[in-house]
Amino acid sequence: MANASICAVIDRMMRLYIGKNHQESATPAQSIFRLAGNDEDALTFALGFLLAHDPAFCAKLVRRLHLARRNPLKPGYSVHLQEVTDRRFGRRDIVIEDGEMRIVLEAKIGGAEPTADQLLKYGAESSLWNKYKLRAVVALTQVELASATREKVRAKLAEQNIGFYEIRWHEIVDLVLSHSPSDDSAVSRYLFDEFIHYIRSDYRMGYYDAEILIQDVDLRNAKIFREGWMYVTDPKKDKKAPLYFAPYFTRRGDNSGISMISRVVDTRTVVLAETENLPVPATDEYRVRWEEGLTLLRELAEQRGFVHYEVRLFFLDRPITFRTTPLSKKAFNATKPSKQIPSQIPKGFSLGFDDLLRE
Repeated sequence: MANASICAVIDRMMRLYIGKNHQESATPAQSIFRLAGNDEDALTFALGFLLAHDPAFCAKLVRRLHLARRNPLKPGYSVHLQEVTDRRFGRRDIVIEDGEMRIVLEAKIGGAEPTADQLLKYGAESSLWNKYKLRAVVALTQVELASATREKVRAKLAEQNIGFYEIRWHEIVDLVLSHSPSDDSAVSRYLFDEFIHYIRSDYRMGYYDAEILIQDVDLRNAKIFREGWMYVTDPKKDKKAPLYFAPYFTRRGDNSGISMISRVVDTRTVVLAETENLPVPATDEYRVRWEEGLTLLRELAEQRGFVHYEVRLFFLDRPITFRTTPLSKKAFNATKPSKQIPSQIPKGFSLGFDDLLRE
């Protein structure tokens, strides 16, 4: 009954335009969160509101960062937006605290990323951190941080017993989509739905720039994908931020094509001969798989001569087989003349879910 009432109210609402939108082609605001704007501050305000509104959602974000495992309904979290304690140490976009934990999130949109100096500034106010056992600075971005920035910030903050973590906007979307509000009220469900409308429709950052990355994968790399849950590519040529990766296995004969897909958990630009730091795994199985993937990749890189060059690693979820008969380029191109898979797939090539999964 409550859901029906809300829908009825929405149906009766007139269109809302913001700013000089009197042209006939203007698009009305699609979400209540648009009232705060459509810039970086507005998006962090919207996220901060959800975190404060539902402690279970806040706890899920904390767990996604692998920082705490507590009763999600236990009270105690507080959320601060644009916190300033001393202007020498900057303005913090979002701060999450409880009696033992302090997490500072620095959010960037589009192709922007925080500098090392900006992130380190948040850790410099030592008197603010002293009373907390668990301390963290988090970069919330759409794009991958430069490896030099990541390693410098991680090392410097570790000297102060402050952890450094990364999370992407598409992971926030994933958390929102998978979350059932703890009070199961129509209002809470409406708010979480509104956030999705905001980030996908009103908000212009583009929280990801590819749905499914498609790349040719030979037999050697197919083994790394299946057993090590990993894919390697050239960071200069392949800059897409995809939600999923689907290899095009280049086996000879009728078995070549696309038959498996895997969610992209994280990406890192690294030198294989030097890297030791893995993303924090959700379970031991991820850790074991990714360690195996790195071992196999180093062997391949040694043989093919790129072990001392920067590469981009995709850390993947468990691969899923979604087709028993692989989808070939020939078959796809025959049914999708408007969206062809090239005979030699270039770096950064991607397809939408509708293009691929409906085949």
